[in-house]
Amino acid sequence: MSPGDFEAFVVAVLRSTATSLDNVEVRLHEKIEGVDGVYDFDATVRYSFAGMRFLILVEAKLHRRPIDV
Repeated sequence: MSPGDFEAFVVAVLRSTATSLDNVEVRLHEKIEGVDGVYDFDATVRYSFAGMRFLILVEAKLHRRPIDV
């Protein structure tokens, strides 16, 4: 599985589990502007719950070996 395929798989899993929330939007490679630049996140999840809006940022990595801290 390529890194791009893995990122798409993660987005598919997120979409399939987000059915019980209101206004759920899952995106692949959303660009979000911060105070010091624009960042491309592998996946984002936006949803509403209890009158509040949430944003989850996801970096999906698939490596053959564990990454050192």
